[in-house]
Amino acid sequence: MDASDVALILHVDSDIDNLNSRKNISENMYEEEAVRCVESWRQNSGWLSDCNIYALCCTDTPPTESTRRKLKDMGVTYIESTCPRLTDFSSGFLTIPYTGYFFCDIYRVPERLVVRIDLDNRIIKPFPVDWFETAWANWGVFCGQYSEALEDRSAIAGDFPLDTSLIITRTDFPFYKHYYENCFSEKYLKSEEWKRIKEVSGDYWLEEFVVDMMWKEGWHIYPVKNYQYGPGYGSLEKFIKEGKTANLYMEHVHVQRHAEQD
Repeated sequence: MDASDVALILHVDSDIDNLNSRKNISENMYEEEAVRCVESWRQNSGWLSDCNIYALCCTDTPPTESTRRKLKDMGVTYIESTCPRLTDFSSGFLTIPYTGYFFCDIYRVPERLVVRIDLDNRIIKPFPVDWFETAWANWGVFCGQYSEALEDRSAIAGDFPLDTSLIITRTDFPFYKHYYENCFSEKYLKSEEWKRIKEVSGDYWLEEFVVDMMWKEGWHIYPVKNYQYGPGYGSLEKFIKEGKTANLYMEHVHVQRHAEQD
């Protein structure tokens, strides 16, 4: 297993006008986050630092030419392919399953595995090779998992909900196809579990709820806990105090319009 077997896949939107800013969900500066994310990958991901990186914009809010040029200079293949189904949805987070579906089943990248991380993640050390070898050999999916309970979302499988900031899977495994299609499945959307969550949080958690349900249904998902620090996950000091730094691979940092979170 080496860098030629793996591709990093991302979704990038405009800083100012994007699906989540239009719906008052987020003020994140996605272009700046994308540049910093890729910079950290090229610098700190070790054996994967030279892997191919693909960035998709599937909305009607593409990044600026300046950002596209910066990404190109770091060896990123940028693609625009609008999905109208997402543009009209009430949360921009459905770009997460669609990005995987696009690169694995529509564009069909040549690499054997893909790893997807959120733009607000910065790599601090290489991911273990055995994650990718296991995903390949066992037709499995490595997925982040929250390390504590969420007030508006209870665990459906395992002890805590899954966290899609990190997903690793084979490109020839139909995980992303089912993941994306299940976000529109009546079986899920009319379930009592989803009704309880939607009543509190609207569609905010939909794509992660779907992964929880797929885990419950027996999809071969390997949850990864305590793999990032920052807002929403705990400070680095907290992880050091609790002796849980061994599995930290990413820093979670929002770049927002008014201030960057420390």
